[in-house]
Amino acid sequence: MLPIKIDRPKDYFKSNIHKIISGYHNKIMTNINDTQDRMNGFTNKHHLIYELFYDKKEIELMEKYHNRARILSTNAGRIFDTAVKFIIQDVEGGQSEYIDNPGQHPNRFEIDVLNHDKKLAYEIKWRDAGTDGDHKNKEHRKVDLLVEKGYTPIRLTFFMPELERSLNAQNQIINYYDKYGETYTQDKAFEYINRMADIDLLQILKDFKTF
Repeated sequence: MLPIKIDRPKDYFKSNIHKIISGYHNKIMTNINDTQDRMNGFTNKHHLIYELFYDKKEIELMEKYHNRARILSTNAGRIFDTAVKFIIQDVEGGQSEYIDNPGQHPNRFEIDVLNHDKKLAYEIKWRDAGTDGDHKNKEHRKVDLLVEKGYTPIRLTFFMPELERSLNAQNQIINYYDKYGETYTQDKAFEYINRMADIDLLQILKDFKTF
């Protein structure tokens, strides 16, 4: 059966992705500013040890930017994953769902987009840097369960880690997905989404202006 062509308004995906980013942007900036306000009231007596290496002004800057980096790193993946999830669901259908993992931990896995009609299961990773064996085993188990249920697992990894240990761990997970499903990594992941929605996702992200 041929896919149903839907006529969308011009810049439909760009507009909706920018709305997603804008919503997160406002929450993140509020979080950063509120956290900084609380930090300004801290006594920071532990900085005594820091001052063996840097002066007080440098330490204050380090704390300030560490706060920003921590909050941004926590939310960056959520922004990206939400945008990609929106594209896939809008074009191909499906939704986020949990599948049971009987008798094991965790007792269920969340699938980013599960499409029952096409029997596709999307795993969206903006940047996965997990290295421990438990993380790898869980990913393998997730693939096994999806294949048992008749789904094709598709893993989209948009940015690969650069540390050797993290990179090796991710390659093992990707190879397992590739064995039983499909994997698209870095440029190929962007190309996959671009073909699906006839967009330039990277350019849409770059075009978002916050200041």
